[in-house]
Amino acid sequence: MTDFKKIISDFPTQFETGFEIAKNKKVDGSYRNVIFCGMGNSIIPAEILFTLFPELPNNFHIHRDFDLPLWVSKDDLVICISWSGNTAETISSYEAAKKLGTKILVIAKGARIGKLAENTGDQLITLPQEDIPPRNGIGYMSSILLTVLANSDILNFQPSQLLDLKKNLKTADFEKKGKELSERIDNWTPLIYSSFQNRFLASFWKTNFNEYSKTHAFWNYFPNLAHTEIAGFGWDNFFVILLKDNQDSREQEKKISVAEKFFKEKGIPYETAELEGKTRLERIFNNYVLSDWTNFYLAKSRHVLPEETEMIERFKEMER
Repeated sequence: MTDFKKIISDFPTQFETGFEIAKNKKVDGSYRNVIFCGMGNSIIPAEILFTLFPELPNNFHIHRDFDLPLWVSKDDLVICISWSGNTAETISSYEAAKKLGTKILVIAKGARIGKLAENTGDQLITLPQEDIPPRNGIGYMSSILLTVLANSDILNFQPSQLLDLKKNLKTADFEKKGKELSERIDNWTPLIYSSFQNRFLASFWKTNFNEYSKTHAFWNYFPNLAHTEIAGFGWDNFFVILLKDNQDSREQEKKISVAEKFFKEKGIPYETAELEGKTRLERIFNNYVLSDWTNFYLAKSRHVLPEETEMIERFKEMER
């Protein structure tokens, strides 16, 4: 049985390892667009990039599908990220990029896409061969991606900041909070709400609920949900988690504050989860850790195995 408690506790060490792997790696050249290709948890490092830098230029794109968008050309950079190295959609994107003559960077443990990159001379950065689910390898993938982009002058970022996470992320500080939050959620269906800036964190929480504790969950962001989804409360069994960030705009803070009053008035159970930390990096990954602890204990209370992915694997089998 996988020791998830140890995996979560050791999470901060991944950033130093990822930095060491990528510290001398870079992509040469300049590119019209940068396209990040991946599925599931493997694309989360790109989503973290967008969360860390909300003002990224509009030539950065995330692609979660087969093939590539029609506008991609040989003047672009395609970055394929696959924890397993066998993701069919990401391999499809890689093959489409090869046909276009596009510059390609592959970040994977090896396997099929790794062999393709090696056989054709494309740049491959090999992830640690650690036997953990992709969702628990986000530190490795994120630190490698951020370091390579910075080394390539594609991103204005100091990779040495990643080394600070090893000592500044205090995973034990969030275990009690995660356990208490899981007890409040109990058998309710989670709804995770955030500001637009932190929408990918809300999405990550949703994925964790799906995979760790085998429950449906849903997410949305302010201000959009206040104009649509809020109308759906009434006949439901939902527990709301509000992600709060002191870096949100005043307008976003007001929306979330009003949402708290609204949920209290309507008797809708909710809890806030503050993004904590001195830097943007720390706030993002401390929130990630809180989600891990919450789902670790929720899975335990629901008597399900966090590592079990029977439904996902069965679906893949049926596709073959």
